[in-house]
Amino acid sequence: MNLKALSQSRLRFYLSIIWLVLTGALTTWWWLLSLRQLEVMKSLMSDDEFVRSYRMIMSEGLVFLMAVIVGGIALILLAKKDLERHEQIRMFFGNFAHDLKTSISRLRLQSDLLREGFDQQTLNRLGENMNQLDLQLENSLWVARGETQVMHLQNVKISKIFSVIRSEWPEIEISMTSDATVYADELALRSVFRNLIQNAVIHGKATKVQLVVKEVAGHYEIQFQANGEAFTGELEQLGQRFIQPKSSHGNGLGLYLTRFLVDKLSGQIQFKLGQNTQLMVLVILPKGKGA
Repeated sequence: MNLKALSQSRLRFYLSIIWLVLTGALTTWWWLLSLRQLEVMKSLMSDDEFVRSYRMIMSEGLVFLMAVIVGGIALILLAKKDLERHEQIRMFFGNFAHDLKTSISRLRLQSDLLREGFDQQTLNRLGENMNQLDLQLENSLWVARGETQVMHLQNVKISKIFSVIRSEWPEIEISMTSDATVYADELALRSVFRNLIQNAVIHGKATKVQLVVKEVAGHYEIQFQANGEAFTGELEQLGQRFIQPKSSHGNGLGLYLTRFLVDKLSGQIQFKLGQNTQLMVLVILPKGKGA
């Protein structure tokens, strides 16, 4: 992350606020001064001329002041959005470097164990860490593309997505109540469900995942349920932003990207609490064309 660009974004944000305050104050001063001067000249004008001049100054002053306020607020909002984007990117790269270093350290440790003599448990952990590293790299690519990401929408079967995902988590029992054909980008949709499973495995210690699929008025509602530990965080924070690294608690990037990608697919995502306060995710996607 370029710290100079971040500093410039911060400077633009604060300058926008200063510009609005100064310009608004000057406009108000001009307005009041014009009205005061008109009162001084009242004795030199007829009543009709005074009324016309008063109305003109009031209307033009009001329009001018409103234009300054609206323009200033718009400028501040744009500068704020630019600042938040730079802050988000800075935090992402910090979190990504932290996660990448952790994953590589785990792989290095397990490779040392393999040299001494391997067992099935070590191989399973090695596969899990490889999946985690691969998902982190994939997420970083989605973040790098940002809003410029172009979705290649087509009919995609959910069963096709999970035929690939099952091979990545062979220890997780994955079931579906029925299949569904949705109109989506296949790579983006795969990333959505990969992140949901990764979140359930790491944070909930899940061993089973079930997808309850329902067709409702031109779209599909896919309810993602996993067993495991109860959710103890704040639902409203899920998928909203990155957080600072906290060892094994993650940084929120996976669920943030999940929400981002579902939005890009013209869908919706909702986080709820199911039985035993376990996290349940509802993904709503458009139905496939002609399906």
